Order: sequence, then C-alpha cells, then structure tokens
Amino acid sequence: MKLNYSAPLILGVISAVVFSSGSMAAQNTRSISLSASITSTSNSFSVDPLSSWPANALQITWSSTNKSFGNPSNVGFKVKSSADVKVSLSSTAKLTDGSKEIPIKVGITTTDTTKGGVAVSELSLTSQKIYDKTKNSAGDYVSYELTVAAQTTGMKDSSGATITAVAPSTTPEPAAGTYTGSIDLVFDSTI
Repeated sequence: MKLNYSAPLILGVISAVVFSSGSMAAQNTRSISLSASITSTSNSFSVDPLSSWPANALQITWSSTNKSFGNPSNVGFKVKSSADVKVSLSSTAKLTDGSKEIPIKVGITTTDTTKGGVAVSELSLTSQKIYDKTKNSAGDYVSYELTVAAQTTGMKDSSGATITAVAPSTTPEPAAGTYTGSIDLVFDSTI
C-alpha cells in the first residue's frame, strides 16, 4: 500500500511540534478515595459512628522510659434496636509482626445506662449484652465508646515465646517490630 503525504501537511505537523514543544505542561495526578455509609433512621437495628469511623489505623506507641503503651483515643459509636444487642469479637484482638504478638484489651463504655446502655470492661469471643431493650422502650440511640489498650502481659517474641520482664524492671518490653492488627466486632440483635 502506498501512502501519499502532501508537503504542507508535513510542514504543518513539524511546525506544530516545534512550536508546542516549548510550552509543554507538566501534570500531576492525584486520586482521592470517597465513601458513603448512609443508615436509615427507621431501621430497627443500627450501629453508627458518633462522628465517623476511623479512616486510618489507630496508633499504639511504646514508651521505653515509662515502660508503658500509649493507647489511641476512644472511638465513639451509637446503637439502637427493637431488641437487645450483644457484641463479641470475631477473633482475638492482637497486634502481630510475624510470630511477635501484643495482646489488645477491647472494652465498651457508656454513660447512657438509663437508656439501656451496658458497659463491657473486656470483650471476648463470647457475646455480651451492651443494649438492654427493656430500659429503652422509646428505641433511642445509646452512645458508647470503644476502648483499645495494648497489654504487656502475654506478649510474644519472634520465636513465639512469652516475653518476661528483665530485672530490675517488673514490666516486660515488647519485641521491636512493625505490628499490625484489627479489631473485628460482631453486633447481634434478634429483631
């Protein structure tokens, strides 16, 4: 197949490239993630954040000076239901880095006890009641706070052995590492 190009077209393309090459723009592209979680206020069972669920991982720090963990701020949420509500963990709460572990104590506090709110000092794999419908005939939301606290008791080193305190300290120190984990809550209500 033979292609014929006309000279003015080629010159026009060459001149466009020559003249536009000096004015090329740099681009920077950014992507922003969006999400929406919209709950109907007429639902007979809902668990919603007081403001918003954490968008980033909650940070736990270790102070070698104080030999203690710095735990994250509490996470506020609210619950309403036409029946009692129980909560449990779907798996043991812990931070891990390979075989290294830091146990996490997860609890729920509330000041809305007159509206049926029940505090749980330590969540487990067994369901525990946090919302007593008999005390909340109006079906109002009850406010709670989720507490997260890293524990020095039960920590494990890279071999999976339990970490103990080294004298003269009485507090064990976690093995160095970059730990990750999640807290998976299961809210149950028979509606």
